[in-house]
Amino acid sequence: MIIIAPTCGEDLNFIRIRFMSKIKVIVVILFLLSCGFNENDNNNKFSYNCNYSKNKNNTLVIQPIGNFPSSRTAILALKLKEIYPGRIVVSDPINPPKSCLNYNKKRYRADSLIRYFRRRSDPGFTTVGITNLSISSTKAKNSDFGIMGLGFCPGNACVISSFRIKGRNKYEKFYKVVLHEIAHTEGLQHCVKKNCFMRDANGKDHLNEEIEFCKSCRSMLIKKGWKL
Repeated sequence: MIIIAPTCGEDLNFIRIRFMSKIKVIVVILFLLSCGFNENDNNNKFSYNCNYSKNKNNTLVIQPIGNFPSSRTAILALKLKEIYPGRIVVSDPINPPKSCLNYNKKRYRADSLIRYFRRRSDPGFTTVGITNLSISSTKAKNSDFGIMGLGFCPGNACVISSFRIKGRNKYEKFYKVVLHEIAHTEGLQHCVKKNCFMRDANGKDHLNEEIEFCKSCRSMLIKKGWKL
């Protein structure tokens, strides 16, 4: 190996520049490694372990699927307008895509629906699919586990179903699931606080126990422009 020793003056500046360049490369690599993709089998949620910043003026598109009640769609849009920082747009209902129907022909794959919307979403738009059809995802060895909602964290689409939500306050509970999944698209992960909207359902209905975003989750959303 031949080493050419630099002379003083300009060579010291050369060494300093080369050293700083290497530092920048190392920092970039470490950042990318910290943003690894993580799939949580326990709750059928997909998440990234890194901070995510979305444009505060992002447009939220409410997309009814099937024969979801139009009156409930309108109420949902009004409620979201009170707290969401960007525009709220209500799209015309669409028929459920046949390509998203599961092998048993009874449930629609939530992750397939999200990818369907994601491919059709323009930059600066987040699609919120709402339906009363049965949706499912993979949980452990069960490839057709019925769920209330799913959102990629972060992402530009989520889907929520009222099919499994029961009780006289069904649509109040539905709204909580909507907030949960939209917050996932904003980059929020699950919360350990039992009364927080971001609580992990773990296959059960704890919605009556969830009353608000906890202080930590609320703070993160306020930083993104939410009016909470």
